[in-house]
Amino acid sequence: MAADRYIVAPLNEPRLVTNWEQFKTQFGDFQTGNLTLAHAVYGFFNNGGTRCHVVRITSINNSGQVTTALQKFESIDEIAIVAAPGALSNTVQDAVINHCKNMQDRFAIIDGQATTTITVNAIKGPVGNSDYALCISHTCRSTIR
Repeated sequence: MAADRYIVAPLNEPRLVTNWEQFKTQFGDFQTGNLTLAHAVYGFFNNGGTRCHVVRITSINNSGQVTTALQKFESIDEIAIVAAPGALSNTVQDAVINHCKNMQDRFAIIDGQATTTITVNAIKGPVGNSDYALCISHTCRSTIR
């Protein structure tokens, strides 16, 4: 097997990942189709994270696929933070936030919108207010209010 190829985890099947090497084995290293997720998981473990549940989908912009993945997470009680790295679609971000709101025991971290206007509203985009989410941007942080 070539060094740049990995056996991928099955679609829509949550996997418990407990270290970076395990993530690379199931989801791949830093590569074109995986950069955002790989960086997010690498950062999670590099900052002291120890248990991360990951599910593979084919499109982060497909709210149906994301909703199906989120439904798989409902039975995993230990999940406290839910993120969909790279998801900028309003419907996907709403699905992640609504999942956390409905579960009432987890918190969403969503990406800020790409914008040249550095204001809370521009970065937040049209995502609604929620006590269950935080919007993160590469340039600043703001709570969704």
